[in-house]
Amino acid sequence: MVSADNLNFDVLTQIFAYLYGNDLVSVSLVSRSFLTSVTPKLYQTLVFCQSQAKRYPRIFSPFTTILARPELATHVRTCDISAIANYKGRPHQQFMSECITALEKCQNLSRFYCTLNVLPSFLLVLTKKSRLEDIRVRASLEISQSKLLVEMKGLQSVALDSPSWSLMNLLPDWLGSMSPSLTHLTITRSNEISETILGPVLRRLPSLLGLQIISCPKVEHFKVLELVRHTPRLQNLAFTTWESPETSTCTYADLCHLQSLTMETRNHVSPDSVTALWSGIISTTSRSGAPLASLTLKTTRKSLIAHSLVQEIIKAHSATLQQLRLINCSIGNELLKDLAQKCDKLGKLCVAIPLHDIKQFARSISESMSLHTLVDVPEPHGSHAPGRSLREDDVRELMYWSPKLRRIISDNRSWEGNKLSTGALQITLERFRLAAMKSEFMITTDPAFD
Repeated sequence: MVSADNLNFDVLTQIFAYLYGNDLVSVSLVSRSFLTSVTPKLYQTLVFCQSQAKRYPRIFSPFTTILARPELATHVRTCDISAIANYKGRPHQQFMSECITALEKCQNLSRFYCTLNVLPSFLLVLTKKSRLEDIRVRASLEISQSKLLVEMKGLQSVALDSPSWSLMNLLPDWLGSMSPSLTHLTITRSNEISETILGPVLRRLPSLLGLQIISCPKVEHFKVLELVRHTPRLQNLAFTTWESPETSTCTYADLCHLQSLTMETRNHVSPDSVTALWSGIISTTSRSGAPLASLTLKTTRKSLIAHSLVQEIIKAHSATLQQLRLINCSIGNELLKDLAQKCDKLGKLCVAIPLHDIKQFARSISESMSLHTLVDVPEPHGSHAPGRSLREDDVRELMYWSPKLRRIISDNRSWEGNKLSTGALQITLERFRLAAMKSEFMITTDPAFD
């Protein structure tokens, strides 16, 4: 008799590759063959989050498990530390010791994420990881610590949060030395970086594919758009705008390969200026012939998307746009209808769903023959009434009007719709916890943004 236990080990491993989280743990308890097959995936990523930190040391951390069974360390590829166990307001000494010792045993580590102010404790370990490709760290370092960090070579992706001035001084030489391998660079919340540093950095990275300069007040958006002429292969760009469009007299670079654009605006200027700014940049990408597939617009204060901006988006990228994200931006139903009607490839829309006017919203997006995923992006003070969240009848209403819509994500819930042979619509609900985004605009593996 054939059973799952009789399947080849490689076949089981391929099957279990589609499972995540608690499902992996459940499968590992079925049988020894299942445990053996699921182990590489189960220990591929070590995650330590706030809920675990609160219960430490009452529960075992994943690092404790690695120390107890060192043979499992060979499977570890990613370490993601989003919280630290504390004792009397300071990092728990035992936890830190376990964490560092466990990482020493993970010789195949390729990704390390930790945006907490504890990076100095891990520097000696990380510099010995020859297979490390991707780091995302809080880089508030002293001079000696910065010198340790720049000993890392061969990285493909570097994300630095709040980097110190001592690291900024070393940045051009460090990143320039990794020019053959480095393809993605992110710098967030830095008061130290300026165009005099960013310019030399980008000149040494002609093969860069992704650049994100977020919340760095000394680097104006028009300087970023001018300096990217040194990175002709750039595909993904994100930046923060600080001033009105009149401040720029620079010539923007050619962005002929740009596929993803994200603009966050600290809109201290008038809404009309924000519209003019965004429209001008989108027009520039159009003149460059950029095949823009993803566009994200965000403001720090609630703003209304203007008719002229929508027309510019349609004019410039209606033939290529596949994903549109509007964060803290509301859009009228008529303009939304226009976007849905004219953007032929729009498959994913991330916007605040107005639950008080769900029927009209549903009719607006029904004009799209390509929309398959809708993500609710609540406004800061909530676009929903108190206690009101997306319900199954709302989901049915939305999916009824939109022929291709099959996934709606809201409030950490994913609604999936499947049309049965009888013509009835079957709705299933899955709850999940979105992982904390490391940056507002970084590429993530969260289900809402896959």
